[in-house]
Amino acid sequence: VDQHEESFDKMYSLNETSETGVTDFGSNSFSRQEHLAGHLAMSSDEKPFKCALCTKSYARKYHLDCHIRVHNNEKPFKCSFCNKGFFSSAYLSTHLSVHSDQKPFKCAICTKTFSRKAGLNAHSHVHSNEKRFKCSLCDKSYCKKSNFNTHLLAHSNEKPFKCSLCTKSFSRKDYLNTHFYVHSTDRPFKCTICSKSFSRKDYLSVHLRLHSNEKPYNCSICNKSFSLKSNLNQHIALHNNEKPLKC
Repeated sequence: VDQHEESFDKMYSLNETSETGVTDFGSNSFSRQEHLAGHLAMSSDEKPFKCALCTKSYARKYHLDCHIRVHNNEKPFKCSFCNKGFFSSAYLSTHLSVHSDQKPFKCAICTKTFSRKAGLNAHSHVHSNEKRFKCSLCDKSYCKKSNFNTHLLAHSNEKPFKCSLCTKSFSRKDYLNTHFYVHSTDRPFKCTICSKSFSRKDYLSVHLRLHSNEKPYNCSICNKSFSLKSNLNQHIALHNNEKPLKC
């Protein structure tokens, strides 16, 4: 609820204009008495419309009605493109920019453009290398909040991305997407040396090391090297006197 509350004041403008009157607080004019009353309340910091479910109060009843929808999780304003629902028409209007090809907000440093100013602001941190989102559990930090939230899943051992074809689940969506290749029977990446084929290009690249005898994974304890990282990990376990489980 708090996240939506923070943006209410930004989303709703009280400066509605018509041709019927002017207040002493500015140049705004109003066609309806209730709009004028709301404007006067806003100018005087008066907030007579109080929420019965929390301590929030508003200058206009319309804003209170929008706020109550957050409590009830009502989203009556539907996007005609993707059917996503929103608490208010203002949120819907902001969302519609996602479906638009227009991206008026241009980055001054690179060629990227964005449909929303918020997207441009988030992108600007990439250039400044400012990592505002710091993990309290380790020393990692991130420029983007989405990457930070993904990182936190690793600490919580939470795996919300579940495979619809088996019982496996993953902490990140890209891990799930990679996993889907296991279920695919399509193997377009074929080895030109033998008859093997693979569902992914990186699997083929690993396989080709067997033919070339390439061993990029080196043991830091002895001089042995391996073509597969999994083989190196098993080898290091021997140095540490770790005995892998046997069937």
